[in-house]
Amino acid sequence: MPRPVRRLNLVLAIPLVAALCTIGATSNGADDETPPYHIGAIKALLFYNQTADFSENIIDNPDFMLWNVGIGEGSAKGPSDATLVVVEVVGAPGAYQPDRRVQLVATEGGKVRFKRTFETGVLSDDGKYHAGFWLYGTGWQPIELVARILGQAEDSEIKKAIEFQSGE
Repeated sequence: MPRPVRRLNLVLAIPLVAALCTIGATSNGADDETPPYHIGAIKALLFYNQTADFSENIIDNPDFMLWNVGIGEGSAKGPSDATLVVVEVVGAPGAYQPDRRVQLVATEGGKVRFKRTFETGVLSDDGKYHAGFWLYGTGWQPIELVARILGQAEDSEIKKAIEFQSGE
C-alpha cells in the first residue's frame, strides 16, 4: 500500500522561508557593517644571529645607525642578516573579516625581494592584529617597505624605508 504524501502546511512554510531569508541577509550585511581596517604602524627589528636577540625598532629611528649591519657594525649589537617586520592592523575590537588580508612588499634597488599576503586574524580587544614578516639577507642595502590591507572598499597603505648602508 503506498504511503500517503505529506504536504507542508503553507501556513507554516511561508514564515519559515521568510525567517531563513532574513537570517541570510543579516549575516551577509554584517560584513558590510564592519568598519575598514587600516595600517596603524610598521616596525622592523634586527635579528642578532649570535645571541637570538632583537634590536629596538629601526624604522624612523635616527639614533640607530644602519651601517654594515651584516657584520655587526653601526649601532648593531652583533651581526644580523635577518629582519623581522611587524605590521600593525587596526580596526573594530574583536572584528574578524577573512576576506581582508595584510600584504607586505619589500623592494631593494627597485626589485621586489619579498612579497607576502595572508589573512588577518581576529582583532584584539583594543582592535589590533600584528602580522610578522621575516626578511632574509638584510643589512647591506636600503629596503623600501609597502604594507597594505586588501579585500575592502577603502585601501589602506603605508610606505616606510629601512636605510641599510654598507661600504668601507
